[in-house]
Amino acid sequence: MADLFETATKSKFRYPSRKGNITTEDLWDLPLSSKSGLISLDEVAKTLNKEIKEAEEESFVEEKSSVSKDLEAKFDIVKRVIEVRKGENALLLQAKKDGQNNIQIRQLIAEKKNEVRKNLSIEELEKLIVE
Repeated sequence: MADLFETATKSKFRYPSRKGNITTEDLWDLPLSSKSGLISLDEVAKTLNKEIKEAEEESFVEEKSSVSKDLEAKFDIVKRVIEVRKGENALLLQAKKDGQNNIQIRQLIAEKKNEVRKNLSIEELEKLIVE
């Protein structure tokens, strides 16, 4: 995979989008998908996939053109960025769930402590007061 990104940077790959070409570095800043009209990784991948299919005039004699090879390399890079970003999003979602779980557990602990305090006598409660 490192060779792929090396190729992308050496060849100064640009990726098609409806708002103009974008760089390999720009891919990391794009959302996975967008409903608000922003350019997304999904949109770039679909565009490249369409271009690959259009360029794939099957020949059993001639080798693939360098344009076709570059398109496939670009598509592989976009798919890798999508894969990494999806993994990062899954980790963030899990961290958020873990954080929410911890908040709920802390709330339950506080409720249990309050229940215990409710059963204390006045004298015991007075001893708990911090002056």
